[in-house]
Amino acid sequence: MNMTDKLKCFIEKYRLFIKFNMVGILNTLITYIIFNVLHYAFGLSFFWAETIGYSAGLINSFVLNKIWTFGQSRHFRFTETLKFMIVSLAAWGGTIIILGIFGQEGLYLPTAVAKQLHRDSLIIHGLGLPFWFAKAIAYLYSVPLNYFGFKLWVFPEKKNKPETRDGQEKE
Repeated sequence: MNMTDKLKCFIEKYRLFIKFNMVGILNTLITYIIFNVLHYAFGLSFFWAETIGYSAGLINSFVLNKIWTFGQSRHFRFTETLKFMIVSLAAWGGTIIILGIFGQEGLYLPTAVAKQLHRDSLIIHGLGLPFWFAKAIAYLYSVPLNYFGFKLWVFPEKKNKPETRDGQEKE
């Protein structure tokens, strides 16, 4: 088998994962650009800049992954959207925690919660790593969670209806 055939086999075997990552790269660019503009140009905190940027990437992710990556219909179902949001919120929440722990700003409690607990809102000082490096660490968590969550739970392959002996689908 020559190199071209091996590459074709690889692409076919990992087609879904490759498409998912292509969408992910676009989502990352959207999130990254919006984050940097909001955080560095307008001085928004990393939390709000990441939240707004992530939300924009999330909308792109839902539409492209649903239709292009996983080949689902263009009809949007509430349960599918809800499952997508649950997986995405788990990824976003973990990302915020990872950025806080590994980044320069630290991890904070919401002000109202801190007041109720009678403590400073800072939970942990960040390790001081550059933001881009902390973000790379966060991707090691969020990419597998999103891929398997979307593939297995949000957009699972439709099961074929069993066939009768004459080749007709059973109802």
